[in-house]
Amino acid sequence: MALSSSTYRTLFDAAPDALVVVDPETGQVRECNRRYCDLCGVDRADLVGRTFSTRVVPDGADSDLLDRLREAAGKGEFVASRLRTGPGVSVPVEMRVSAVDSAVERPIESGAAGTAPSEERATGAERFLVRVTDVTDRRQRERELERKSRAMDEAPFGVSISDPDGEDNPLVFVNERFRELTGYDTDEVVGRNCRFLQGGATDSARVAEIREAIDAEEPVTVELRNYRRDGTEFWNRVTVSPVRDEDGTVVNFVGFQEDVTEQRRNRKELELAYDLLETVRSGVFTTDPTPDGEFGYVNPALVSLLGAGSAEELREHTVDDFYADSSERQELVEALRTTDDDHVSREVQLETLDGETRDVKVTASLSTDETGTEYVHKVVQDVTEYKEYEKRLEEQRDNLEILNQMVRHDIRNDLQIVTAYTDFLSDHVDEDGAEYVSKIRESAAHAVELTRTARDMADVMLAPETTHQPLGLRSALEGEIDEIRSKHSEAVITVTGSIPAVTVCADDMLDSVFRNLLSNAIQHNDKEIPNVRVDVADDEETVTVRIADNGPGVPDSQKEAIFGKGEKGLESGGTGIGLYLVETLVDGYGGDVWVEDRVEQGTESGLVGPEEADPEGAVFVVELQRAD
Repeated sequence: MALSSSTYRTLFDAAPDALVVVDPETGQVRECNRRYCDLCGVDRADLVGRTFSTRVVPDGADSDLLDRLREAAGKGEFVASRLRTGPGVSVPVEMRVSAVDSAVERPIESGAAGTAPSEERATGAERFLVRVTDVTDRRQRERELERKSRAMDEAPFGVSISDPDGEDNPLVFVNERFRELTGYDTDEVVGRNCRFLQGGATDSARVAEIREAIDAEEPVTVELRNYRRDGTEFWNRVTVSPVRDEDGTVVNFVGFQEDVTEQRRNRKELELAYDLLETVRSGVFTTDPTPDGEFGYVNPALVSLLGAGSAEELREHTVDDFYADSSERQELVEALRTTDDDHVSREVQLETLDGETRDVKVTASLSTDETGTEYVHKVVQDVTEYKEYEKRLEEQRDNLEILNQMVRHDIRNDLQIVTAYTDFLSDHVDEDGAEYVSKIRESAAHAVELTRTARDMADVMLAPETTHQPLGLRSALEGEIDEIRSKHSEAVITVTGSIPAVTVCADDMLDSVFRNLLSNAIQHNDKEIPNVRVDVADDEETVTVRIADNGPGVPDSQKEAIFGKGEKGLESGGTGIGLYLVETLVDGYGGDVWVEDRVEQGTESGLVGPEEADPEGAVFVVELQRAD
């Protein structure tokens, strides 16, 4: 049954889409409905009878638009364009075109919109029925979707989307960062459940936590070990959240993956550092460089050191409250600002909350955070007991020095009396007795020399610290050779060649080294005429002094024990404190001393000629570092 004109008119006007009837020959609008008028923002009278192209942006020849409409009608496609809706205003539209026979056509009238037609006439001419759709909202949704898609693909963390309606909840999307993180290409993961990232060390409890959250359609975040395509392990912080439609139905699950391997390593290091700070015996705290200084972090050791019951109690006071001398804290802060080092140390006194005074060593450093705020980090070591012990040692050292001086003084006085009475007895004994008197005199002289060695040994052992300096070898060695010659006229002391004018690394005790070695070569000599030869050789780094004698020599079993090596005390198996003193001094200079058999030197050392080579005797060798 054919529709009446009025019915056609009613349906045409009530259509939800904007409809326009266009003459395909002239391009004029022959008819339009109310929705099209609303879309254009004008009355029907302003549209009917005018060319359709006047509402299309950009303006163009009417024939061009008609060609596009005709082509679209033939192919069943749409024409995308923009439609003017006001001065300078347009909206994106899609136009679908159908070629129709106009059964009813309202005459072109110039009256106002809504004016009833004066007549109707039937025509069989072909017309273009154009359906114009405003796609503004759709374009906005498309742009928003495009932005979201680009944001996901360019996100700095992995993004994946799965389809819970698919078998085994397969992945349907992964972004670029996911591919970089895992090493898998898109076609290798899409269609698979993401469990392919799991491996032998993956915690099954964390996996179960994810599975339970997915089953409950709830978001979840876990950290677990995953594996890349090449098998390397990494820690993955995985967040899975459900995506719901307008009805609340879960249509997808979105997953976010972040490599937190480095973060976990840093976190572990921070935890270890914190545990160390909490258990270390030294006080540790942070403060600010203001005049008073507020406590920030404080560790338990500091709380105990300062006599507080808790960190909160300690923070009720300022840092300055604990300084016995407030100026010392400010001086330390000023030093931190001017030093080239990364820290500054000071020894100060602190007064605790329980009224004690503690000697402490404070080591401080200054840092600045990203906002420019300055912080002072301090480590406080309680050195009270050390200071007391150090004071006792100083007192003991002073007392020992006094005792040493008194004993040596008394011994030397007694030995002088022995020597005087020995000289008196010389005129009152027979020839046999003279031999005993001579031995008494020698022993007394040796004892006097021993007190001198004891003084040197005391100076070495009681000295708070040793300062080495360049010293001339020739003057030290020649001076001792001359002194030993004057004391032991019966001995023959010769120097091979000349002593080089070089400096060595030593101190004022260097004379004692040569005095003890030369004295030892004579006093322990069993020959009627002790024969001692001194040879000095030098190279670019060292100077070597050899002192050879014609005495009984030193057995191999005693070559190290003779210096007290390994024992370092007066009860060692050595021959006495003289050689022990030599070894102590030379070792402190960074040199070395040892003993050799004289026969092993032969003519190579230049000490003796072939006719004088003797299987007996020893050579004491001292090697010193050059200082020039």
